[in-house]
Amino acid sequence: MKDMVFVLPNDEKKATSYQVYDSFNENGVVPSVTIPIYPRHTTERDIVHLVFRGTYSAQQLLRDTDFRGIGKSTFDGKSEKIIETVKGALIDLGEGFVDFYISGYSLGGCDTQRALVIILIAIVASSSGSPLRNIKRLIP
Repeated sequence: MKDMVFVLPNDEKKATSYQVYDSFNENGVVPSVTIPIYPRHTTERDIVHLVFRGTYSAQQLLRDTDFRGIGKSTFDGKSEKIIETVKGALIDLGEGFVDFYISGYSLGGCDTQRALVIILIAIVASSSGSPLRNIKRLIP
């Protein structure tokens, strides 16, 4: 899935090409980060997406039965990798502010809520030069 390219409408109702910057599937946690590739910086902010896949495998069904909360143990084990992937995408985009959308469905919706919290905590804890400070709007 990494490097896959697709087109979405932007705020100006024009087409923007996006690339899957990174995606992984580890223990049933399946996030994908997309960044715009063309056109870039055409509006006040670029738009970045973090999307989580829902339940589709036996491994993810096990996450649904986590006694600490649906998918919590596995997500907690991957939270640092998710933050590092987000930082990498923001560094790749370069200077400028971004609107950061987080979404998912089914089990991915649960991961979306957890990701919102860990990203907010990471932004608050980051230094002024951190790429996380380029996120100006975080939109679940």
